[in-house]
Order: sequence, then C-alpha cells, then structure tokens
Amino acid sequence: MEAFIVAGEPSGDRQGAALAKEMWRREPQAAIAGVGGPAMSDAGVSIVFDSTRWAAIGVGEALKKVPRLWLKQRALVRRLLACPPAVMVLIDFGAFNLRLARSVQGSGIPILYYFPPRSWSREPATGGLTELVDAIATPFRWSREALSGGSAQVRWVGHPLVDQVRPTMEPARARARWGLAEGERLVAVVPGSRRQELRYLLPVLAAAAAILNGQLPGLRFAVTAAPGVSRQGLEQRFLRVGIEPIVVDGVDPDLLQAAEVALATSGTATLELAILGVPMVVVYKVSPTNRVQWMILQRMRGPVRFIAMPNVIAQRAIVSELLQERARGDLVAAEARRLLEDPGAASRTRQELHAVAQELGPPGAAGRAAEMALALAHLRPIKDDATTSAAAK
Repeated sequence: MEAFIVAGEPSGDRQGAALAKEMWRREPQAAIAGVGGPAMSDAGVSIVFDSTRWAAIGVGEALKKVPRLWLKQRALVRRLLACPPAVMVLIDFGAFNLRLARSVQGSGIPILYYFPPRSWSREPATGGLTELVDAIATPFRWSREALSGGSAQVRWVGHPLVDQVRPTMEPARARARWGLAEGERLVAVVPGSRRQELRYLLPVLAAAAAILNGQLPGLRFAVTAAPGVSRQGLEQRFLRVGIEPIVVDGVDPDLLQAAEVALATSGTATLELAILGVPMVVVYKVSPTNRVQWMILQRMRGPVRFIAMPNVIAQRAIVSELLQERARGDLVAAEARRLLEDPGAASRTRQELHAVAQELGPPGAAGRAAEMALALAHLRPIKDDATTSAAAK
C-alpha cells in the first residue's frame, strides 16, 4: 500500500509525522511519501518536496510565493496522476491543498482531508471541500457538524495535541533538570515560527520580559525555538535585554509545565499551553499591508471575536489578547504581572484552560485518522465517530 501526505507548514508537518507513524503501526509494510518538512522526514516519510518555507502570513507574503508553489503543484499533480497512491492525505494548508484536490479530482485517488481549513472556526469556510474529497477527519467537534451534508464522510477524531503535549517527568524533577532554584518563578516566552511573527512580535515579547525582569525578583525565562528558528538568535535577542534565557526546542511539556505564565504569539502553541494549564498573554501584530487585509476581511466576514485558540474554543475571553497597536511590551508585561501577583486569577485561568483541554477529545486522534486513511486505501467502510466510543470508556 502506498500513501501520500501533503503538509505545507510546520504544524501540519508535525501532524503528518504523527499520522505516518500511526499508519505504520497498523500497516508496517506501507510506503509513505509526501510533501513536508523535518518532522515528516525524521519519521521516515519519503519527502518529494520540502515545504519548510512554504507558509506565509497575509496576501502580500503569499503572493511572493505563488509562482514557486504553482510550479511545485503542477509537478506534484503530474507525479500523482502518473503514480496514483492508494490514498492521499491533505493536512490543513487550504490555499494549496484545495487546489491540489481539484486538480486530481476524478482520477480515482481516494482523498482524506485531515485538519480541514478553518476547522477551528465555528463557521468554517468549506471552499467546496465536502464535494472535493472522500473523507474529512476534523479535530474539533463543532467542525464535524458544520462540514456534514456533502458527499464526504466527516468524522470528529479529536486533537492529536492531547497525546503530544504530555510531560514525561514530575515538575520538581523538571525544575532540577533545567537548574531552576527553589523560589525561582518560570515565565515562558513563545514567539512563533514564521518570519513575520519573529520580526514584529519577538521584540515585543523580549521587551515585556525585560520589564518583568526589572519589576519582579527571581524570574527565569524559557524561550521556545520552533523548527527552523535559530536558538542562538533567540538567545542573543534576550541577552541584549539583560536576560539569560533557557532556550528549548518547541513547547517542551516537561519544562513548561512549571511555567506560571506565558507570553505567546497567537497560534497552535496557545493550545499546547492550554493543555498544560499555563495562564498566558497572547499577542499578535502584522505588517501594515496585512493590517489592511485584516480590516477588509473584518468588513466582509464581520468582526473576529477572538484570535487566541483557548478563547476561540471556549467562545469567551479566558486569556488576554493584545493585538496590533496594543501588542506593546509594557501592556504585555502588565497583564503577565497581574497573573503573577494574583494567585486567584491565575488559578481561575488554569481551571478554565483545563475545561478547554477537555473539548479536544480523548487520546488517540492520530490513530483514528490513520484508520480512516487506511480504510480509504483498502476500500473498507469508515467507522463511525471513534471519539464517541473512546470518550465513553
């Protein structure tokens, strides 16, 4: 059996790797190739095109990448039609993957869409998705209902972060491992991975950390380095403001479970922090060009209530959001200090984040998605919502 996975950005690459591993657990002889990055490559997937730098924020940055991605897509379509896989799995990255699905529609290639575009939204834009693919595996319960009614079989499989964000050691042992002395308080700084995020938001987060460091004694700062982001560059940025950071790869559950508060860029990482129960201040800022795009979209779709994933899921303000002109070091520091100095507020936030984590479903999401992919590949019926039976156990 041959499978093909297409992931166009770091979060999709991570989930593509997890999916491939689950497929191999069930079918060790499967041949899996695809479009992805270092996570899928490390998992053993044969990478046809490296998508590490494919992701973009906003129309301006995306337009610069259109010619190259158009050529990649044409080459990919030729390959798929010449050597059709038993199943193709598309992961998020809607602008590319929806066009890819249209290009191979009618070829006989069964298609599973894992993490459909905007599945986190209560009113996701399908873009005709339900008529383009054979099955959809969505991480969010409400997305299943929004996507039902078309020809695609839609299943809620839960969110794979439930399995992936699990500490492997007790907090005391983690503190000792990273040299946190008794009484030292940990602040996590999560700056994101995309170039624009680092350009516009890393200085804001570093400034907020410097203010907190000057106001409160005994703080330590853990800075997360996403795949492809220079650990040395992050370290130098904080050394310049008088902070010697602990730099870790990604949202390390072992260390960050000890964080009392996080300063984070909006994105998947806020969901990881929610699973760990870390109160956070979420920031976001884009370029002037993308700001205009944001305003146009708000006029077309209506105001966006929330941008931080915990707030989106809860449909209420659990964590602070500081966007655009409010994404300033002093304001971020003030919100973080409030949480650090008010144990009651921090405790309430942790309880609400725990409720958000429960909305992500039971463990085993990647395995359930793998079973859907293999069912398509072998022309077997797809089981009903596996999350329902899993949650009842």
